[in-house]
Amino acid sequence: LAKSSHQPKQSETTRNFMSALRLAARSFARLARGPGKIITPKESSGSGLVPAPPIETPAVVPHTSTTHTLHSDAAIASLLDHPSLIISRKVEFMNLALGFEQKHQYGIYSPDGQLRGYLVEHDNGMAGLLARQVLRTHRGFTASVLDLEGKPLLTINRPMYLINSKITCTDVVHNKLIGEVHQSWHLWQRNYDLFLRKEQIGRVNGGLLAVEFSVCDEAGAEYARVDKDFTGFARELLTDARQYAVHFATGEPARPPLTYDERAVVLTLAVSVDFDYFSLHGGGGMFPLFFFLSD
Repeated sequence: LAKSSHQPKQSETTRNFMSALRLAARSFARLARGPGKIITPKESSGSGLVPAPPIETPAVVPHTSTTHTLHSDAAIASLLDHPSLIISRKVEFMNLALGFEQKHQYGIYSPDGQLRGYLVEHDNGMAGLLARQVLRTHRGFTASVLDLEGKPLLTINRPMYLINSKITCTDVVHNKLIGEVHQSWHLWQRNYDLFLRKEQIGRVNGGLLAVEFSVCDEAGAEYARVDKDFTGFARELLTDARQYAVHFATGEPARPPLTYDERAVVLTLAVSVDFDYFSLHGGGGMFPLFFFLSD
């Protein structure tokens, strides 16, 4: 009998499991090549940066539009012009040693490993410190995307939440809302809805234990993606130093390129993914407090 050409479609859980296996296999391959091979960019300052896969689709962004907040003359345009960005979170040594939650800080890199900017959570004084220790990843926070000189380019804000998170990005020049990312509750899936101002522009159906978050349009076609990169067993298990590849051009070549506003929303999605699913919830740390207080 001739074999049927019809093959059963893999489930979302199976695809995510196979993706996790591929990430682990790449990590073992790096370890086999010897220590220190993971850190490839020259200016990563020991961040353990792993370059994102190359994106062949060029980044072409409309220069003018009366319906969008960010244009080609915006300060953040040079950052968002890249077809992809790598967001690398810094190691929090107080969290590593004592389980003391610190404000989140990230480096933003282009695909060639060059540092292009920063993303820094605001301190908010004693109230912010207490919120980080008590509410942990459910805390409200405000963060800024900064250029290399520390000039604010974009404001990201998330209120405190109990079940589903909601995060917004705002233009710093006109203090105008650009878009929102809403976490959509599911028993095991990691889902999000993306909005440009108040109009939905995409949805993420992450599946069980997803590490790849594909942004799809209403027809289900992917046009952007956030990938969590595997940075090594020690960093993954002991620290909050996560790393994400943000791809702005994964759709069909005929698809219109993403605008600056849409790219800002996808960048905001990466921040929400880190806080919601991949930030450690704290604990005793590697060394309990009495270790430092004892004689």
